[in-house]
Amino acid sequence: MQACKLKPSSAAILAACLALAASTATAADSPITGTIAVTASVSASCTMTTADMSFGTYDPLNANNAGGADVTATGSVTTTCTNGATPVLTLSEGAHPDSTSAPATPKRQMLNGTDSTALMSYGLYSDDAGQILIGNTADTGLAIASDGTAKTTNIYGIIPKGQNVTVGSYSDSVTATLTF
Repeated sequence: MQACKLKPSSAAILAACLALAASTATAADSPITGTIAVTASVSASCTMTTADMSFGTYDPLNANNAGGADVTATGSVTTTCTNGATPVLTLSEGAHPDSTSAPATPKRQMLNGTDSTALMSYGLYSDDAGQILIGNTADTGLAIASDGTAKTTNIYGIIPKGQNVTVGSYSDSVTATLTF
């Protein structure tokens, strides 16, 4: 109970003090209630798997000469991200980029396994027409939907026709990065 100091002539102050004392809960009052704060947080989280890309055979003299056709292939990246995350998929310039390559405008090349000076140009795109090059910056990467379910994103590869390349097996390694 709280103590009140009274002036002997003030009945109003006495009534206020008695009301205050009556409203204060003590251990003898039942029930007593309190509040428990319950909290949790959900962090953005993602998983990613990749599927390799194989172009097959490139024929610089006939099918893929300057008057021929580009060689195409498809790979993919499958992601699963927390609902509400904002993932962006980027692709590196590869292990053997052209000297004029840049993260935003990658000029990727495959290296001949038997001739370290022989290179074959190729591009990686988000569309099968080869119009939207996938880069290694937030602006040139791909925004991926995130709703907690797996999303497969196709990556379209094109080896341009008309390259005068030497015989051999060509390869490159591109790093796929998912930022969220």
